[in-house]
Amino acid sequence: DGLEVPTSIDLFNAYFHFPPKHQGLTGSCWAHSGISFIESEVQRKQGKEIKLSVMQIIYWDIYQKCRHFINTRGEYKIRQGSQINGTFKVADEFGLVPESTYNGNQSNEGFDTGPLFKEILAFLDYLKENDIWEIDSGMKSVKTILDKHLGPVPDEFKYEGKTYSPKSFKQKVLKFNTEKYTGIQSTLSFPFYEYTYFPYPDHWWKGDDFYNLPIENFYKSIINTLNAGISVPIGGDTSEPGYNRYAGIAFIPKMDISQENITQDAREYRINNESTGDDHAVHIVAYLEINGIDWFLIKDSSRSAYQSTHPGYYFYRGDYIKLKMLNAIVPKHLIEK
Repeated sequence: DGLEVPTSIDLFNAYFHFPPKHQGLTGSCWAHSGISFIESEVQRKQGKEIKLSVMQIIYWDIYQKCRHFINTRGEYKIRQGSQINGTFKVADEFGLVPESTYNGNQSNEGFDTGPLFKEILAFLDYLKENDIWEIDSGMKSVKTILDKHLGPVPDEFKYEGKTYSPKSFKQKVLKFNTEKYTGIQSTLSFPFYEYTYFPYPDHWWKGDDFYNLPIENFYKSIINTLNAGISVPIGGDTSEPGYNRYAGIAFIPKMDISQENITQDAREYRINNESTGDDHAVHIVAYLEINGIDWFLIKDSSRSAYQSTHPGYYFYRGDYIKLKMLNAIVPKHLIEK
């Protein structure tokens, strides 16, 4: 009651994006967010509207996780989640493909990676229990399981009359260069203005590839990017009292903290007591001001996003991003330093 909120997605001057798509029974929000961002960037830079395969990203992410499990002799615990820039890692190593070429055996009800993970985890448990760490035979079996559930990813395919591999399609058609972008975060756990570790389980490769910024610079980097006509994939906490699926909005209620009192320490306090967690990844496709308050249009693949009057979208108030979102992807040249 009393909140002045956007009344329609039509109020926003949204950047190009394909309509939201339900992620189904998967832990693939990070890939939906990352692929949605790449699609937007391809349209912005190349003028091409190409719907890309999310499940090709999932296929190779699971494949790499299993390889990591075998290489570490079972020290790494396989999870469904990853980070948005994990999409970039897959794209760089394995390329990208159109959704029309590879849809991952999607059913009429959508995606369900539960049976796949059940079989993958059972196989990896078998390897660990029997101390079997031969990488080639192990990965051959992993690929067999992935092909069974998702279908094999094509080595070559035709697009507009020409034959491409996933890598050549990324390079020659999409022309998407992951090196132009970087992950950012804001935490007192690491020095500012350095590339640092992102200390959450879904950052499974554990690289120092998130540029750490003070809270105001973190937020301003997101605004800089949106003002430049570029969308922003972002991840963080979505299990908050101010996160209302039926209204389709997210804000910080005063009973938590007032907007003017959101500081670096307030953000860090919630990170340290784990009331801010790494739950979900989404895609900012626009923002506007209402009486001096920032509101962001969020494209969301989660089931909860389909229960409001604007299905597939949320409206995030600026304080929610500042306090509860943990990381984002922005162009390197638009970081606020």
